[in-house]
Amino acid sequence: MIRRLLLLSIFVVTSVVAAQETSDSPPAQGAIQIPRSGNSELSLNPLFCRAVSDTCDLLSSLLFPTLTTTNPVDGSLALANETNFALLADYDLSADGDHYIYTLREDAQWSDGTPITAYDVLFSYLAIISRATSSHYSNEITQHLQGMIPIDDSTLMVIPEDIDCDLPLYANFPVVPAHEFDEDFRNRVASHFSDNILSLDSLEDWIDQDGFAFNRIVNHPFSFDPTVTYGHYTFAGQSDRDYLRLAHVNGQQVIETVVSQRGQSGIDDVIAGDIAYYTNPPQNEWQDLRNNPHVNTITLPTNTWYYLVFNFASTVEPLSYRDNEGEIQEQDPHRILINPDVRQAIQLGIDVQAIVDDVLWGEGEVMAGYSLPHLWTHNPDLDPIGYDPDLAAELLEATGWRRLNRSSARVCIGCETTTDNSRLFLRLAYDDTSAVNQRVASHIARQLRRINIEVEISGAGFGNMQSQQFDMYLGRRNTTFPVTVEESWFFSPENDVLGTGVNIGSYNNPEVTTLYHNARTVNGCDINIRRELYYELEQQVQADLPSAWLFTPYQIVVFHESIQNVEIYPNQPIVNIHEWSVWRIE
Repeated sequence: MIRRLLLLSIFVVTSVVAAQETSDSPPAQGAIQIPRSGNSELSLNPLFCRAVSDTCDLLSSLLFPTLTTTNPVDGSLALANETNFALLADYDLSADGDHYIYTLREDAQWSDGTPITAYDVLFSYLAIISRATSSHYSNEITQHLQGMIPIDDSTLMVIPEDIDCDLPLYANFPVVPAHEFDEDFRNRVASHFSDNILSLDSLEDWIDQDGFAFNRIVNHPFSFDPTVTYGHYTFAGQSDRDYLRLAHVNGQQVIETVVSQRGQSGIDDVIAGDIAYYTNPPQNEWQDLRNNPHVNTITLPTNTWYYLVFNFASTVEPLSYRDNEGEIQEQDPHRILINPDVRQAIQLGIDVQAIVDDVLWGEGEVMAGYSLPHLWTHNPDLDPIGYDPDLAAELLEATGWRRLNRSSARVCIGCETTTDNSRLFLRLAYDDTSAVNQRVASHIARQLRRINIEVEISGAGFGNMQSQQFDMYLGRRNTTFPVTVEESWFFSPENDVLGTGVNIGSYNNPEVTTLYHNARTVNGCDINIRRELYYELEQQVQADLPSAWLFTPYQIVVFHESIQNVEIYPNQPIVNIHEWSVWRIE
């Protein structure tokens, strides 16, 4: 009996663009089957997938292009080239510096032979921002873009909220064929803008006057039968309560959904050969899986990192960076943590590797700074600060936080930031949405007590910390994909706003603020220049210690041994699915 191999997708895959085959790429073959939930037809409109299912995200990403894609190795922006199906070939800042000119590739055609143009991009953009739809891209796109206006078939004027070299990465979205929804769309748009100045006002006039009902595209027949596509796969049909099938253009491989007959699929099904792929099985099973001859495992970094925020400002009467009139306010310093040597001592007093070993079973990486170690912005020459309790104790003594005896908490004797005889006592709040956070906080408290810092821990949400009445806060940053490579809003004084801001520790270094601005606005957006600026930034922020840098957890991806030609990168486990081969098991 032939066992069919199932591919289990348990996460959202958005805007992943598979690479085109090259002459030395192995031919894809076999049937890659994925389980589906529900018994009705599945919409594959990529603009609305997240409201439908993860399967929609997975499959539609193989059928429709996006403006840009991401280098799978380091997370950097990837424009259109011969190895992908992205549409944006180049972008330049206008002479007046207030908008970008997007140039699209000219070799892209929908599967029916229709060229893919700027008018398809505009149609998709308008559908996303329309109040008549509920696209999951809407918030992100409106946050970064004021408008997009076609200049001709291959050129767009893009008006951003802010000038930012990463705009094409963050303001990225799938593109659908406009002519499948409105055959005359291109002609009407071209006519309107040929008679009007290219401006936001002209775009708003078009939106007001045209009257196309974008709510029609949500459940349009095309969504369930997308016969016009672009990429390695074409839509090959679907049937209620049965299957949905994509066919590889080489005719040798298909991706097919099935309704699972085994209930909730799990890692045991991968071992048995009934499921091809699984991500993030229970952590206590990882080592057994690595030793199992029937599966292959790949360990990857995640987009999650843990940090311990230090409050630089007074917790008694915290202030925002600016007052209600927009004037900068002088804030009273924190009575203990304003001293950089104390923050350095706390970092040195935390054995991060011991925490990783105990809490994560060793499945994590100690971080040197705020940049995830697999991203292009991470400085490879920057080492973690490390664990040195003896040096930590020396620093505390030198700053006037004296230990009177072996077991007592330290007291201020000439510490200069608070009154003499004050105890070195700090409250550590932790993000209480995860049991892991509580365990990490407990470890930190015990370790700091060893260097005679008295610590009390309590759980609280991030929103509670925005009142800024805390000493230290253990948080967990979960970033989406593509990863935001710079964290300026965490370190910008403009985000030091009581009640709403994310710079809850009131960190403010004008040099860092300037460096962030320069890295985002490099002339020509040369990635090598930007990389050096981000290296410098990470080094400076590590030295300033607005937070103690902790760790990023790992994840593993498990494949049955019969899946061949797999390449796996963080966040992109199906990046080369067009090259996968499935060897059936008798």
